[in-house]
Amino acid sequence: ALAFLLGRAWSGSITKIESYPIQQIMVHDLTAITLRLKTDFIPDYLAASEQPSMGDLRRIYNIRSLKNLFWPDFTPIHFKLLTDPAQVEDLTNVWVQTVTQHPRAYLEHRWKVFAATMGITVYKACGPYYYEETVYKPKGLYQEGGNYYSENPITNWLFNLAEPLRDSPLYWNWPYVLACLIVLAASLIIIFRGGYETPPLAALVLSAGASMYALVNLFIATSCDFRFVHWNVTTALVSAVLLYSSIEKKTPAV
Repeated sequence: ALAFLLGRAWSGSITKIESYPIQQIMVHDLTAITLRLKTDFIPDYLAASEQPSMGDLRRIYNIRSLKNLFWPDFTPIHFKLLTDPAQVEDLTNVWVQTVTQHPRAYLEHRWKVFAATMGITVYKACGPYYYEETVYKPKGLYQEGGNYYSENPITNWLFNLAEPLRDSPLYWNWPYVLACLIVLAASLIIIFRGGYETPPLAALVLSAGASMYALVNLFIATSCDFRFVHWNVTTALVSAVLLYSSIEKKTPAV
């Protein structure tokens, strides 16, 4: 939380334009509800050029990512990011009204996004690591469509080693979240039963925080990238070690 606040303070010190990132989630939700109910709930001022039709919305809407809503690479029709506080406030009001009036369509969309984020409904890992124009790609694997790769033989060799892991269980999201929930349940059981010299309070706190961090994605997830569970990966390992170290030390019988 401290790092987030410091980051916000630093960002505010170098730019006078507020980006309002929450608007991206709201536009994603409104687009999904619009398509689900075949009724336009999206304010006109969001259009970057011409107003998107239902057909346009179907092309740029994607459960697994909101990127194409704002930055499509196949059509000029998309939404713009708002910087006017009055428009952001109006968008928020439209979002609240739409969600409260159509909760089923909203929850259906949020569940689909969450399930994709957790890797429950996708057939392969989503965004385990990034390939951008400034990021190296393994030579021989990504040379079509203007993809880039490294000419450095060591870097290229390392990426070639990692590539087979891209679709392996190592990059599935849900097992790490499940592991945190299991550690949380085990910690609670051990604490309530007692009989251990050192209750696993540290494991409890870490796994509880990580579980909440993951589950809140039901409402705020924007894409299915693996980066959204990096904290769960770390916490699952650390909390499991802390739990094991606690249950190793039983209270001596009197």
